[in-house]
Amino acid sequence: LEKSIGHDLLIEECKRAFHFVKKPKEIHKATAAIAATFSTQHTDPSMLLFHSHASVNATIDMPHKDVYECLTLQVLNSSAKTNADREKASRIWTEFILPFFNLPTHWFLKELRDKARSDKSSCIVKYAPGQKVKTAFGDGRILAYNEVTSTCAPHYTVELPFGKAYVRPSSIVHHNATEVQYVRENGFMELVQNTDDAMSDETKKEIPSSCQLVYGTEKFYIFMRLYCALLALFESAKKKMETDNNAMEVEDDAEGPQKNKFQGFISTIKDYINEEVQFKSYELRCRSFTDKTFYELSAIPRLIEKCADALVKVAREDKLLALFDFYRLKTMDPFTQRSQSLIVTEDASFRIQYVPSDGKIHFCYLPLEKDMLMAPRNSSGPGVLGVENQLSSNSFNVDDEVKKTADNGKDEMNDADDGEIEQSSEPQNKRAKLV
Repeated sequence: LEKSIGHDLLIEECKRAFHFVKKPKEIHKATAAIAATFSTQHTDPSMLLFHSHASVNATIDMPHKDVYECLTLQVLNSSAKTNADREKASRIWTEFILPFFNLPTHWFLKELRDKARSDKSSCIVKYAPGQKVKTAFGDGRILAYNEVTSTCAPHYTVELPFGKAYVRPSSIVHHNATEVQYVRENGFMELVQNTDDAMSDETKKEIPSSCQLVYGTEKFYIFMRLYCALLALFESAKKKMETDNNAMEVEDDAEGPQKNKFQGFISTIKDYINEEVQFKSYELRCRSFTDKTFYELSAIPRLIEKCADALVKVAREDKLLALFDFYRLKTMDPFTQRSQSLIVTEDASFRIQYVPSDGKIHFCYLPLEKDMLMAPRNSSGPGVLGVENQLSSNSFNVDDEVKKTADNGKDEMNDADDGEIEQSSEPQNKRAKLV
């Protein structure tokens, strides 16, 4: 199970998604809960996802809170080396994970109070006057930022529904999407121009507002795959243990801990993270919770370590929140959002799209040199491949074509490109971009 979530294998699954569509991977019983599925494009055209991609299960009903508490404990005890790492990781929870999955705010308030550094040396972005934000006390609008003085720490003056309040920076959970749009740059929230002018009305296409979309780096992609794997394993363990609980309720002499095996398991994994028990003792306890899927429980501690380390790497990279700001502009246009994300970093090569109606997160590899399809692949007529725009969004690179022809006898290394080529029945009609 642990081998199935190795770094190289996860990268290969995303980059070679089309290959795994043609030649499906054999799914072992031990990895069934976390295995990805592969598709050449999303079944719903309104999602505007027309590239080969990997998909994993993720819903709001999964045990996010338990995974969050375990990962936070691991970051605090081991993964984070400095207070800055801890604070940046806590901001990823509140400014990305919380709005991305639409999780309850109160889960994260203790983390904000306990893990933030002093307000004077804080890594938290400086919000702009007039910006609407979600605070620990409710939604509000920032009126002013007050610098540190001899008598008080730096704080914001925020207009809340019940009046004005002085709020510490760490008490601001995240900013809200509004008509007045801001993105972070060099530690400050900056006003951006109207993004609706990026493309004409004839060419602009938008995904449904219920979807969440972000273009991320390789480090972020790895973190999200590991996080989803943890969710799946916790969900699998919870369902099996709750089934056992229901069977035991018939017995009147059943003790309390037996009636709630899953919470007992959560307590055990926290004891292990806190180094209060050794791994052998952890395994023995897990055997009392379940026998059928014991192998899943034994893999969770190592997966928590890997996911926490990945989270800290994303925090140190310090790109995710800026990339997610472009989604929160609510333009809902994947092409425009990708163009803006590539300005932040050219490494934003992984399209990560959460579709709540599917209960899945889709991962697609789109490197800088690859153009994004904005319409289904179809060779039946001209103009169906995608919209014509100033960046030729669905064209092909001549050098890439020559290279693929020369390497025809080798195994496919970038199956996303291969998929676009092989699905066309008239290769001579492919358009090329001169470079």
